[in-house]
Amino acid sequence: MPTRCRTWIRVNWYEPDKIFPWELSGLEASLAITGVPRPEFIQACHWTHSGIIFRAEQMTLADERIASPRSLPSQLPDVDEQWWEDLSQALRNLSQVKTNRISLPPTPIKREIKEFTGLELDTRISDWVTGHGDLHWASLTAPRLHILDWECWGRLPRGADAATLWASAFCAPELAKEVQRRFHDDLSSRDGRICKLWISYKISHADIERTHGPEHLERLRSVQTELIESPS
Repeated sequence: MPTRCRTWIRVNWYEPDKIFPWELSGLEASLAITGVPRPEFIQACHWTHSGIIFRAEQMTLADERIASPRSLPSQLPDVDEQWWEDLSQALRNLSQVKTNRISLPPTPIKREIKEFTGLELDTRISDWVTGHGDLHWASLTAPRLHILDWECWGRLPRGADAATLWASAFCAPELAKEVQRRFHDDLSSRDGRICKLWISYKISHADIERTHGPEHLERLRSVQTELIESPS
């Protein structure tokens, strides 16, 4: 929520046995990031109530609308050429940030692709960069770009952020094509295609069919089959 001093306060809650440690330090650690438009961390406090841990965070205000109120948009957001260029540059700058934070380790990718497909595929990742870790359309603002939600940033496979953006645009085909075009090198690489396959299975298929129609679900399954048959 916005404050009278033009900052933003957010309150999250966590069950103690389900806390991922990096989530409670992501904003603080993001102060090391430069060249990326984003809210700046100011302060945080924690308290407990009835066995639940609460965390209030204060940061500078990103005074823009989110690019889409839904993480899976069904139409093109209001963004222009400059916005795309700013996003591409921001992700390039982010990829160069040195950190020991791990956003996406390789083990879940291998395990979950096997669970989803029933196949023992070669999912070894060769190229690691620093990335956001949760880059979808509700974590971006427009028409001026800010990237929000820095709890999970850290090292991840090259192409993982672009693959998340592509997958979350899947129900807006023209938007998905634009993401593929803008981040072609990352998404067409072997690592990028592995990330596309993994993330495409993490989208709720039931939600796609219920909200966007069975034709989108069939198209997603077709893409998944193509990624399995041609991993590189």
